[in-house]
Amino acid sequence: MQNIMQAFRSDIKEFGGKKVVKLLDYAPGLDGLPKSDVLKFLLEDNCSIVVRPSGKDYLWGGTRLREEYGKKIDLTPLAETWECSVHPDGPSYIANGSFKGQTLAEVLKAHPEYLGTKVENGELPVLVKFIDAKKDLSVQVHPNDEYAREHEGDNGKTEMWYVVDADEGAHLIYGFQHKVNEEILRKAVETGTLDKHLQKVEVHKGDTYFVPAGTVHGI
Repeated sequence: MQNIMQAFRSDIKEFGGKKVVKLLDYAPGLDGLPKSDVLKFLLEDNCSIVVRPSGKDYLWGGTRLREEYGKKIDLTPLAETWECSVHPDGPSYIANGSFKGQTLAEVLKAHPEYLGTKVENGELPVLVKFIDAKKDLSVQVHPNDEYAREHEGDNGKTEMWYVVDADEGAHLIYGFQHKVNEEILRKAVETGTLDKHLQKVEVHKGDTYFVPAGTVHGI
Protein backbone atom coordinates (compact mmCIF):
# COMPACT_ATOMS: atom_id res chain seq x y z
CA MET A 1 0.00 0.00 0.00
CA GLN A 2 2.82 2.38 0.85
CA ASN A 3 4.26 2.10 -2.69
CA ILE A 4 0.85 2.71 -4.25
CA MET A 5 0.26 5.77 -2.11
CA GLN A 6 3.72 7.15 -2.90
CA ALA A 7 3.02 6.76 -6.61
CA PHE A 8 -0.30 8.50 -6.20
CA ARG A 9 1.37 11.37 -4.32
CA SER A 10 4.04 11.57 -7.01
CA ASP A 11 1.46 12.06 -9.76
CA ILE A 12 -0.31 14.76 -7.78
CA LYS A 13 2.92 16.67 -7.12
CA GLU A 14 4.28 16.25 -10.65
CA PHE A 15 1.31 17.90 -12.28
CA GLY A 16 0.70 20.44 -9.55
CA GLY A 17 -2.98 19.59 -9.41
CA LYS A 18 -3.42 20.58 -13.07
CA LYS A 19 -3.98 17.04 -14.29
CA VAL A 20 -6.74 14.87 -12.93
CA VAL A 21 -5.28 11.69 -11.47
CA LYS A 22 -7.88 8.98 -11.17
CA LEU A 23 -7.87 6.74 -8.14
CA LEU A 24 -9.26 4.16 -10.56
CA ASP A 25 -5.79 3.95 -12.14
CA TYR A 26 -4.55 2.49 -8.89
CA ALA A 27 -7.59 0.29 -8.27
CA PRO A 28 -5.80 -3.05 -8.84
CA GLY A 29 -3.33 -2.26 -6.07
CA LEU A 30 -5.99 -0.86 -3.75
CA ASP A 31 -8.34 -3.78 -4.17
CA GLY A 32 -8.90 -5.52 -0.87
CA LEU A 33 -7.42 -2.73 1.27
CA PRO A 34 -9.56 -1.28 4.07
CA LYS A 35 -11.63 1.66 2.82
CA SER A 36 -10.66 3.58 5.94
CA ASP A 37 -6.97 3.50 4.88
CA VAL A 38 -7.75 4.78 1.40
CA LEU A 39 -10.04 7.53 2.70
CA LYS A 40 -7.48 8.57 5.31
CA PHE A 41 -4.89 9.04 2.57
CA LEU A 42 -7.24 10.98 0.34
CA LEU A 43 -8.38 13.33 3.10
CA GLU A 44 -4.99 14.00 4.65
CA ASP A 45 -3.22 14.75 1.38
CA ASN A 46 -5.77 17.19 -0.11
CA CYS A 47 -6.75 14.67 -2.78
CA SER A 48 -10.26 15.41 -1.59
CA ILE A 49 -11.33 18.63 0.11
CA VAL A 50 -14.09 18.45 2.71
CA VAL A 51 -15.96 21.70 3.35
CA ARG A 52 -17.80 22.75 6.50
CA PRO A 53 -20.87 24.96 5.96
CA SER A 54 -21.94 28.23 7.51
CA GLY A 55 -25.41 28.38 9.07
CA LYS A 56 -28.21 30.95 9.05
CA ASP A 57 -30.79 31.47 11.83
CA TYR A 58 -33.53 33.21 9.83
CA LEU A 59 -36.82 33.38 11.74
CA TRP A 60 -38.71 31.13 9.30
CA GLY A 61 -36.35 28.19 9.80
CA GLY A 62 -36.76 24.99 11.79
CA THR A 63 -34.53 22.42 13.47
CA ARG A 64 -34.54 19.51 10.99
CA LEU A 65 -31.14 20.32 9.48
CA ARG A 66 -29.55 19.68 12.85
CA GLU A 67 -31.86 16.97 14.22
CA GLU A 68 -32.37 14.89 11.07
CA TYR A 69 -29.53 15.82 8.70
CA GLY A 70 -26.64 15.97 11.17
CA LYS A 71 -25.65 19.62 10.75
CA LYS A 72 -23.59 20.39 13.84
CA ILE A 73 -24.28 24.11 13.97
CA ASP A 74 -25.49 25.63 17.24
CA LEU A 75 -28.19 27.94 15.87
CA THR A 76 -31.92 27.88 16.61
CA PRO A 77 -33.69 28.05 14.30
CA LEU A 78 -31.28 26.63 11.75
CA ALA A 79 -32.88 27.85 8.53
CA GLU A 80 -30.06 27.33 6.03
CA THR A 81 -26.63 25.76 5.74
CA TRP A 82 -24.41 27.11 2.97
CA GLU A 83 -22.64 23.91 1.95
CA CYS A 84 -20.46 25.19 -0.89
CA SER A 85 -20.01 28.93 -0.75
CA VAL A 86 -17.41 31.60 -1.41
CA HIS A 87 -19.82 34.40 -0.51
CA PRO A 88 -18.51 36.58 2.34
CA ASP A 89 -21.91 36.48 4.08
CA GLY A 90 -21.64 32.73 4.57
CA PRO A 91 -18.33 31.14 3.58
CA SER A 92 -17.58 27.43 3.54
CA TYR A 93 -14.53 26.35 5.54
CA ILE A 94 -12.06 23.59 4.76
CA ALA A 95 -12.28 20.78 7.32
CA ASN A 96 -9.29 18.60 6.39
CA GLY A 97 -5.77 18.50 5.00
CA SER A 98 -3.24 21.31 4.84
CA PHE A 99 -5.99 23.85 4.00
CA LYS A 100 -7.92 23.08 7.20
CA GLY A 101 -9.42 26.23 8.74
CA GLN A 102 -9.20 28.33 5.59
CA THR A 103 -12.26 29.47 3.70
CA LEU A 104 -13.05 27.90 0.35
CA ALA A 105 -12.66 31.36 -1.19
CA GLU A 106 -9.11 31.66 0.19
CA VAL A 107 -8.12 28.27 -1.20
CA LEU A 108 -9.56 28.98 -4.65
CA LYS A 109 -7.87 32.37 -4.74
CA ALA A 110 -4.51 30.72 -4.01
CA HIS A 111 -5.22 27.84 -6.42
CA PRO A 112 -7.40 29.12 -9.27
CA GLU A 113 -6.48 26.01 -11.29
CA TYR A 114 -8.87 24.04 -9.06
CA LEU A 115 -11.76 25.78 -10.84
CA GLY A 116 -10.81 24.58 -14.31
CA THR A 117 -10.89 26.72 -17.45
CA LYS A 118 -14.56 27.69 -17.86
CA VAL A 119 -15.04 29.99 -14.88
CA GLU A 120 -15.05 33.76 -15.39
CA ASN A 121 -12.95 36.04 -13.16
CA GLY A 122 -11.57 33.12 -11.17
CA GLU A 123 -14.68 33.05 -8.95
CA LEU A 124 -16.86 30.05 -8.14
CA PRO A 125 -20.27 31.10 -9.52
CA VAL A 126 -22.27 28.52 -7.55
CA LEU A 127 -23.78 28.58 -4.06
CA VAL A 128 -25.12 25.27 -2.75
CA LYS A 129 -27.34 25.31 0.33
CA PHE A 130 -29.85 23.30 2.35
CA ILE A 131 -33.05 25.12 3.37
CA ASP A 132 -35.44 24.12 6.15
CA ALA A 133 -38.52 26.29 5.67
CA LYS A 134 -40.76 25.67 8.69
CA LYS A 135 -42.63 28.89 7.91
CA ASP A 136 -43.22 30.83 4.69
CA LEU A 137 -40.36 32.87 3.27
CA SER A 138 -40.83 36.25 1.66
CA VAL A 139 -41.83 36.47 -2.00
CA GLN A 140 -38.69 37.26 -3.99
CA VAL A 141 -37.35 37.99 -7.44
CA HIS A 142 -33.66 38.12 -8.34
CA PRO A 143 -31.93 40.08 -11.13
CA ASN A 144 -29.82 38.62 -13.93
CA ASP A 145 -26.05 39.06 -14.09
CA GLU A 146 -26.15 42.15 -16.29
CA TYR A 147 -28.51 44.12 -14.03
CA ALA A 148 -26.90 42.94 -10.79
CA ARG A 149 -23.38 43.81 -11.88
CA GLU A 150 -24.44 47.28 -13.03
CA HIS A 151 -26.56 48.20 -10.00
CA GLU A 152 -25.26 46.02 -7.16
CA GLY A 153 -21.70 45.12 -8.13
CA ASP A 154 -22.48 41.44 -7.74
CA ASN A 155 -23.64 38.44 -9.76
CA GLY A 156 -27.27 37.80 -10.57
CA LYS A 157 -29.10 34.78 -9.25
CA THR A 158 -30.70 31.89 -11.06
CA GLU A 159 -31.80 29.07 -8.77
CA MET A 160 -32.35 25.32 -8.97
CA TRP A 161 -34.34 23.59 -6.23
CA TYR A 162 -34.38 19.90 -5.38
CA VAL A 163 -37.01 18.90 -2.82
CA VAL A 164 -35.34 16.54 -0.34
CA ASP A 165 -38.53 16.22 1.70
CA ALA A 166 -41.90 17.95 1.96
CA ASP A 167 -44.92 17.80 4.24
CA GLU A 168 -48.24 16.83 2.73
CA GLY A 169 -49.85 19.87 1.10
CA ALA A 170 -46.61 21.88 0.98
CA HIS A 171 -46.30 24.28 -1.92
CA LEU A 172 -43.96 26.72 -3.61
CA ILE A 173 -44.62 30.03 -5.31
CA TYR A 174 -43.44 29.82 -8.91
CA GLY A 175 -44.27 32.74 -11.20
CA PHE A 176 -47.70 34.30 -11.76
CA GLN A 177 -51.04 32.65 -12.49
CA HIS A 178 -51.58 34.93 -15.50
CA LYS A 179 -49.95 37.71 -17.47
CA VAL A 180 -49.25 40.85 -15.44
CA ASN A 181 -47.98 44.34 -16.16
CA GLU A 182 -46.52 47.14 -14.09
CA GLU A 183 -49.92 48.69 -13.37
CA ILE A 184 -51.37 45.44 -12.03
CA LEU A 185 -48.34 44.74 -9.86
CA ARG A 186 -48.13 48.24 -8.42
CA LYS A 187 -51.80 48.17 -7.46
CA ALA A 188 -51.46 44.68 -5.95
CA VAL A 189 -48.47 45.73 -3.83
CA GLU A 190 -50.18 48.94 -2.69
CA THR A 191 -53.39 47.12 -1.71
CA GLY A 192 -51.74 44.04 -0.26
CA THR A 193 -53.37 41.72 -2.79
CA LEU A 194 -50.29 40.39 -4.59
CA ASP A 195 -50.92 36.88 -3.27
CA LYS A 196 -53.96 36.34 -5.50
CA HIS A 197 -51.79 36.74 -8.61
CA LEU A 198 -49.09 34.27 -7.56
CA GLN A 199 -48.94 30.72 -8.88
CA LYS A 200 -48.78 28.13 -6.10
CA VAL A 201 -47.41 24.71 -6.99
CA GLU A 202 -47.83 21.69 -4.72
CA VAL A 203 -44.50 19.96 -4.20
CA HIS A 204 -43.43 16.44 -3.34
CA LYS A 205 -40.23 14.71 -2.31
CA GLY A 206 -37.93 14.35 -5.32
CA ASP A 207 -39.32 17.29 -7.32
CA THR A 208 -36.89 19.63 -9.11
CA TYR A 209 -37.53 23.23 -10.15
CA PHE A 210 -35.51 25.59 -12.33
CA VAL A 211 -36.01 29.24 -11.34
CA PRO A 212 -34.43 31.62 -13.89
CA ALA A 213 -33.41 35.11 -12.79
CA GLY A 214 -36.41 37.43 -13.03
CA THR A 215 -38.93 34.79 -11.88
CA VAL A 216 -41.02 35.66 -8.85
CA HIS A 217 -40.78 32.83 -6.33
CA GLY A 218 -41.12 31.81 -2.72
CA ILE A 219 -40.89 28.80 -0.41
